[in-house]
Amino acid sequence: MNGVMGKVNVLCEWLVRLVLIQFYWVLFSLLGLVVFGLVPSTMAMFSVTRQLVIKNGDVPLFQTFKENFFTQFWKGTGAGAILLLVFGILYVDYRFFIEHESMSAVAFLIVVISFFAGMISCFLFPVYAHYDVGVWEGIKKSVFVCLSHFHYGLLTMAGVGLLIVLYVMFSGLLIMIGGSTIAMFLTILGQKVFKNIEQKYLELQGKEIH
Repeated sequence: MNGVMGKVNVLCEWLVRLVLIQFYWVLFSLLGLVVFGLVPSTMAMFSVTRQLVIKNGDVPLFQTFKENFFTQFWKGTGAGAILLLVFGILYVDYRFFIEHESMSAVAFLIVVISFFAGMISCFLFPVYAHYDVGVWEGIKKSVFVCLSHFHYGLLTMAGVGLLIVLYVMFSGLLIMIGGSTIAMFLTILGQKVFKNIEQKYLELQGKEIH
């Protein structure tokens, strides 16, 4: 099928995939009672979106999601605990310092730190999906990616922010494809960054050999 109808058909296929991924994300999060299932389910979602990007849609969605959810459950639980601890501390500190006018500069610094933590988090799940690494190694790689490709970090935050605004305006989209579209967006950007890093590494290796 070519022409406009062909493009519409492809668009519809991708939309269906995003809706299904969103459904599986919610389903497996509930399977882990949300508290224990949200992060492992999110990691599985990013693994699926990575496979979709690499294989251009030729992926058994449910099987891939299920396998990654269970194989990465404990890694996801560990990563989730660390993220909860970091952002929890930042939030409590912000609430404490914002109530003291003399400490407003410190509160602003916490906001800046939170922004950087958000950028690192945007790369964290694509890193876990792309590299076979443990919890701490994944965090270190995310920090490296964020610092070495800072402009992409800003782009991720801007893109996610715009998507969130869109979903606030149209709540139906949030329910249908909110999480899956954000995951797809971050996966596409992440793959560009990883490809760039790997290319530079190969070039460096070639120079060292010569």
